[in-house]
Amino acid sequence: MNQRLPDLGPKGEGWVALQAALLATISATSALGSDWPTAWRSPLLLVGVVVLLAGAGLLLAGARSL
Repeated sequence: MNQRLPDLGPKGEGWVALQAALLATISATSALGSDWPTAWRSPLLLVGVVVLLAGAGLLLAGARSL
């Protein structure tokens, strides 16, 4: 069985849009999720912000290269 992923645009723009939606969903769930223990909040927030910024940078770089 030969399965192929859809192109979602001539240069794959749809995949970039799906990645942006996924990034927004992950960000929203981290902000609205369950409460973390007080001792863990600051370190986890810092890690989350770093990962979020790295992901946003990769998203912008990918969109720019398309």
